[in-house]
Amino acid sequence: MLECFKESYLECANLLIPEWDSMSKNNLVFEAIEKKDTKYYDGYISALMLKYWNKMTAYYHKCKLVITPEDAHTWLVNAILYALEKHPWTNPKSSIYQDKNGPDKVINRFIESRRVTFYQQLNRYNRKINSAILSLDSLSDTYADANTPYVEDEHNVELEGIVMECFNLKDYFYAFLLDAMIYENYTLHKHSKRLVTHLQSIDDNYCDIFAGRYNLNFDRVKRASSYITRMRRTTINERMSTAPEELKRRFKLWGLLDVNRITQYR
Repeated sequence: MLECFKESYLECANLLIPEWDSMSKNNLVFEAIEKKDTKYYDGYISALMLKYWNKMTAYYHKCKLVITPEDAHTWLVNAILYALEKHPWTNPKSSIYQDKNGPDKVINRFIESRRVTFYQQLNRYNRKINSAILSLDSLSDTYADANTPYVEDEHNVELEGIVMECFNLKDYFYAFLLDAMIYENYTLHKHSKRLVTHLQSIDDNYCDIFAGRYNLNFDRVKRASSYITRMRRTTINERMSTAPEELKRRFKLWGLLDVNRITQYR
């Protein structure tokens, strides 16, 4: 599977990090972060790709009816880049703070999150399509050729995928923030105060709607919302002030969205 990629990674790792095979996954990540601005950085990324190659292959075979080998490869690339960029094991507020196995946990969690998000999207849009087909069938009975095709807003679809990605990574602040940008017609540029009020006012009704939108368990959404509603307004304001640049940085890293449209969305 993707042997040409594997050969390239092997060549790069052997050239730049000759001892990579004897190093642990976690130590490769630690050293990669230290040498981010050096010529060896690509070697560490290549070595990590090789270390997780069997994991990537296993995920592909688990999901091969609905994904391609390239999809599984992209999940792994993004997982490694996320770990190198975010390194949450250095954050005192993280559940894996100072965990020596933190990098491996983050990478595995990210890949699994991508898999779960993928299936959530697939199930959700299959239901939408089936619903649309039923609606169109009923229209055709009455209006013959007057029925119109079901069209989903492409930008919304992309953003909804990111909402689920954030939620599955327990990044609830950005999950609820982006949902409001999609469905409440808010922008970071024009409606920052309204967004703060919205986040502080999340209730059971909104949780029920959110759960339905993203095929999530209500109780899980309710617990996640309590993390936001218990925040002090000053804390939310602080996070809102950094949100435009943070969202640009994240989406550029993940390759999920045109970064120039984030703050001006709608």
